[in-house]
Amino acid sequence: MDGPARITDVAQAAGVSATTVSNVLNRPHKVAAGTREIVQKVIQNLEYVPNPNAAALPKRRQKQDLPEVTSETEANPSRLQTLLEAPSSSPIQKRPVPQKSPASTGKA
Repeated sequence: MDGPARITDVAQAAGVSATTVSNVLNRPHKVAAGTREIVQKVIQNLEYVPNPNAAALPKRRQKQDLPEVTSETEANPSRLQTLLEAPSSSPIQKRPVPQKSPASTGKA
């Protein structure tokens, strides 16, 4: 191994996923005690230190961060384009999805 140990190195040596290693470090209550002990031993053996630069990287966009496609945006494509081009810091207002009444679905 060249350079400092990475989270993937710990995961491979412990026989778990990188997500499990991350959970051991950040959310230990989500990991079974036996698995947590194994990962912690590997972390010590490899002298793994979390990379603060990696932690500062932007996270994946969550589903709720995406604009909602409604009949309004379908009828007005420029509105959808405006929403897609909005800066990520701008709030996107969510509107409730109208529920169909049983009469309109043909169900009684």
